[in-house]
Amino acid sequence: MNLIGKLLLLPFLFCFELVLSSQNTVVSAWVDKKTVPINESFTLTISVTGTNALNAKPDLPAIFDFNIYSSGKSSNISVVNGQISSTAEFSYTLTPKKTGKFVIPKIGIFTGNEKYFTKEIEVEVTPPSFSNQPSQQTYPKQPKQKKQNISSDELIFVKAYTDKKSAYPGEQITLSIKFYTALPISSNPQYLPPSYSNLISEELPPVKTGTEVINGVRYYYAEVKTALFGIMPGKASVSPATIIAYTQSQSEEELDPFDPNFIQKFFSKAVNTKEVKLQTKPIEIQINPLSNPPADFSNGVGNFFITAKADQNTVNMGDAINLTVEITGKGNVKSINPPEFKSENFKVYDVLSSETLSKNNDIVGGTKKITYIISPTREGEIKIDPIKFTFFNIDSQKYETIYSEPIKIKVLKPKDGKTYDFDKTPIQNEISKKDSDINYVYEKSKSVLIFKASKFINEFKMYINAVLILILLINYFTNKKLEIIASNPKEYAYKKALSNFKEKIKTVKFEPESKKILGIIYDSIYDYISAKLKKNIGHLTFSKLEAEILSEKKDFSKELLSELKKTIEKIEFLNYAASEIKKEEMEKLITETFNLMEKIEKEFSK
Repeated sequence: MNLIGKLLLLPFLFCFELVLSSQNTVVSAWVDKKTVPINESFTLTISVTGTNALNAKPDLPAIFDFNIYSSGKSSNISVVNGQISSTAEFSYTLTPKKTGKFVIPKIGIFTGNEKYFTKEIEVEVTPPSFSNQPSQQTYPKQPKQKKQNISSDELIFVKAYTDKKSAYPGEQITLSIKFYTALPISSNPQYLPPSYSNLISEELPPVKTGTEVINGVRYYYAEVKTALFGIMPGKASVSPATIIAYTQSQSEEELDPFDPNFIQKFFSKAVNTKEVKLQTKPIEIQINPLSNPPADFSNGVGNFFITAKADQNTVNMGDAINLTVEITGKGNVKSINPPEFKSENFKVYDVLSSETLSKNNDIVGGTKKITYIISPTREGEIKIDPIKFTFFNIDSQKYETIYSEPIKIKVLKPKDGKTYDFDKTPIQNEISKKDSDINYVYEKSKSVLIFKASKFINEFKMYINAVLILILLINYFTNKKLEIIASNPKEYAYKKALSNFKEKIKTVKFEPESKKILGIIYDSIYDYISAKLKKNIGHLTFSKLEAEILSEKKDFSKELLSELKKTIEKIEFLNYAASEIKKEEMEKLITETFNLMEKIEKEFSK
């Protein structure tokens, strides 16, 4: 096929590849329990199987009714009969904020070529379960005490601390953020995590809860832990985390700190609630440099062991062997570089890697799995030498080198009798003429095809050239646009904020349920403001949202802020209203929101 034919074939091959990728990808999501008490958590798992599974990235929507924490990702690659299949699983721990029946919305999964969506999942949150709590007999009956003069700041507070103030790059630092309250709360508190400098993070769910007596006062606490890993030697920092809680008033007698039913009262129905915002203090950490790493250092910091195995020990020359090396232990296995495989007895065709994270007892670990697709270069009894892996042992504070066991391979003669030369480019076998009749038919057919193709190209070469030029132009401008987006994604999102908002709002016509429409409008407003502020603001309360806007644009219109506040409050009110929303009222709300966003867009443009 000549160059023009190949170029014309490219777009069709690309479309064909997209179709195959779409057919082979399977996305699913499930929870480990559909009924959960408010004082417990549950696990949401998203699974992606297909050719692009390892490139999958979940796009989690705003989930108002739950706090959500990432609890790890596992991926796996298998090679069977030359066919590569991959699976990725993403796990999240969710804690309810209030009781009732809720829906986890569809979750988008982007695989690089296509975007897929999971199904919605219904979850019922019930009143608290205290089966795991100590019985009333556990607490000795305390004499009635007079209330101490304790300030409200001492009755509800939050603190943050790390288990170490200095660490090596890649060494785990455990951050604990602990919320205490001796005041009854109407729902589980909302947690806004901190940001990190010179650190990467892995959440350590689930949230731990319980009671603790401090200075004679019994507190209910909730603790969130995060594993941090230093990136580069130097200073690292953790910014303040924010806790938003809603306290409720109770009588003097009900606040007895030694009441054995203390926790139950935290989840009683609220009558008069008050929003309380708490922030932790910033934390600084020193990241110390590793001393003179050896040349073969794998970037692994922790404590590991290594194993290796081949999928077959007897092969024919020319056959492929899947050599699987697994590095397992404690430490951030995602940062490990695959060991180099060198052998004069084998040729390496490809190297595939995946990992599975574990978070047992607040320690991050797991397995790095590397698959080398190799083929023997000679016949006979040959050996796969031990694979060497060098890492920094965090327990001994020294570099260590470990080895896998050697593997014996028996290589037989090739099945087809061919000779394989791995040092030279294979020479194409020449075709010899053996039958004049067959050769005549073949040559005639070939010449006729070439003649027809040439005639077709000559007749329509102007149109073919135009199509090729159009394809090249589309490809050029598409790449330019992607380069611009990649170079400054926040600036691109800033410019496209209003159009993205309008596109999202247009999707409400496909939603039959008014509550879902409200959720789309609510999410779209916060996504728009996040894009204009060039930061992810989540779903902050309006006072916090207003502060963020004014910090970015001090002269922002007070009237527009007031109008924005009314719109958000109206959406929240309608969302929690028991009755169904009338179509006319919903259409009015959509129109008002449209107009408000256009005004805000003009205000940001000033």
